[in-house]
Amino acid sequence: VAKKRIFYVLPILLLFFVFLFIPWRQSLVLDAVIQARPYKESFSKTGGQLERFYYNEGQFVEKGDLIAKFKNTNLLFELKSVENKIQVQQQILKLSPFDKDAWNSNAVIAAELAKLLSEREFLNQKIKELNVYAPASGNITQVMRGIYNGQWIGEGQKLFSIKGNKGYTITAYIEGESISRVNKNGICLFALSGENLMKYRCILSSISLTSEVAFEENYLSSVYGGNISVTEIANTVVPNQALYRLRAFADKGEIKLNYKARGLIQLEVERRSVLDRFWRFFLGVLIREGGV
Repeated sequence: VAKKRIFYVLPILLLFFVFLFIPWRQSLVLDAVIQARPYKESFSKTGGQLERFYYNEGQFVEKGDLIAKFKNTNLLFELKSVENKIQVQQQILKLSPFDKDAWNSNAVIAAELAKLLSEREFLNQKIKELNVYAPASGNITQVMRGIYNGQWIGEGQKLFSIKGNKGYTITAYIEGESISRVNKNGICLFALSGENLMKYRCILSSISLTSEVAFEENYLSSVYGGNISVTEIANTVVPNQALYRLRAFADKGEIKLNYKARGLIQLEVERRSVLDRFWRFFLGVLIREGGV
């Protein structure tokens, strides 16, 4: 009976030791955010009446193309009024050599003229900012709903976005203990949430050298339904643990994305045995808690 028990126990012990010492193939899966690159949002810098919006949703534009033309009759009236005042002040200064009273008030007139010239420059800049140009090359997207010619649009109104055609940037956050295991130049896989986890090939680009002080991607934070625990301090989202920003890139391929979405990124990591992983974890805890 004892021999039979040993016969059963020995293979189990052998398998246990194999499990402890043999490095197993592993992958690391992290929550991530993917977005088109480049991506730019355009806002009206000065309030005005829309004369014409030159492009439709989805059309391609080059950086610097005129997208929307505006006019503002109030600004034009103010500019005309200031220019008239400037002409009057300049005429008074021209008469100063022949008019004793004008000569005595020359300094006051010069100061007023400088003020008017500054005001004219400000108004010209505001009028120049009425027109909106493409901030980058790409496709027009997220055009303001219900926009029409003749519509008055206030300052700071979002008008449209530009989605570039240079692929996608993927952002994730990784714990310091896992960084050494990641193959820095390795291939990764990305899956969009809600798309049956279909995987797209991506390439790991970089991992930040220092932990994040402020959280960049709110999509991944607990405040916005993500899995990363954060705290809001003075309107800044701060992670509750040391996390390092990870970047990866994916080409256009088959990914269909308007701007930004949440998903999962799968990384290749170094093979390590269970015993090795436990030992590194133990040392990490010892160093952190011991203040070494």
